[in-house]
Amino acid sequence: MQTTSYYHGLKKTKAKEYDRARHGMQAPVAPEGNLYTVHWHPGSYRIKERRSPFFFRKHHARRLLKLLQEKYGKNMAIIYIH
Repeated sequence: MQTTSYYHGLKKTKAKEYDRARHGMQAPVAPEGNLYTVHWHPGSYRIKERRSPFFFRKHHARRLLKLLQEKYGKNMAIIYIH
């Protein structure tokens, strides 16, 4: 299974930063007012922000969704799950 994540549209340093966060079990928190889309794929979720898509393993996606709901509520963070 692939161990590294691919971040389209991000510079390499930014991708490494998110990789470090991912491997440290830390999910980045959504900036206020941003739109996140969550797509389910076999074994993983795809969480896509309007400007940059991010790919997380399933448990990281669940953590991010929990953080989004706790921090912004359903009115602040619009989350689509496909």
